[in-house]
Amino acid sequence: MATRSLRSDFNPLVPLPVPQGREEFSEIKPMQKLLLIGSCDWGAMEEVLNEASYLVQIASLSEALLHESFDTFQPDALLVELGADIIALQHVRRVLREDLKARPIPIIVLAQSRHLNPAQFIVAVDDFILPPYSPEEIVARIKLVFWRLRRIDAHQRVEIGAVVIDIGKKTVLCAGVSLPFTVREYQLFLFLATHAGRAFTRESLLSQVWGYDFDGDARVVDATIKRVRSKLPPLYRQWILSVRGVGYRFEKSA
Repeated sequence: MATRSLRSDFNPLVPLPVPQGREEFSEIKPMQKLLLIGSCDWGAMEEVLNEASYLVQIASLSEALLHESFDTFQPDALLVELGADIIALQHVRRVLREDLKARPIPIIVLAQSRHLNPAQFIVAVDDFILPPYSPEEIVARIKLVFWRLRRIDAHQRVEIGAVVIDIGKKTVLCAGVSLPFTVREYQLFLFLATHAGRAFTRESLLSQVWGYDFDGDARVVDATIKRVRSKLPPLYRQWILSVRGVGYRFEKSA
């Protein structure tokens, strides 16, 4: 599928080569690539994203073409328009399930307020945007998602007070002491800690942490949360909040 040509004029965000004949040059980062998925007219949004220096491609919901777009374009993130319901998002995650396992990338959705009902909005996403979809907000949200990823990738550590999550070693330290988390407990704690302030349903956590194809009861989330809390020092157990009628939220206490 063809990609729109981008502007060739100067981009102040891209560093210039070091002047005056020096042999070393500043590293020029490649443009981040967004795969736009949905049945809406992406024309205006495509132009806005191009102007913001993103490389953009529009993908069909056809299973074969969606696979082809993901494989050939190698996007850095998916921007999915939900339309009338969440079927489009569920379809994308099902079709690209193996691709996203092999190369996880963030998913940002253009949603409607009705999609946020916990009984419906069951598939975890990295961020969502509600109408009216202002171009400025969409670009800002995309930048924020990429910023979060860069911040984690650059240091491979997430520090929350005295608690340090070492992503490279897959361990959680509290005051320098390693907490005895299992792999699943570590994955759940990491996900909640890196999405602080957002409430997630049990179904969303199952999808994001256990996997979209997990065939088990949502009560396994409650059991795992209970074990994670029990292994945290008492002062930090209150960081994982139970949200009545929804699920759980990570909130660092002052």
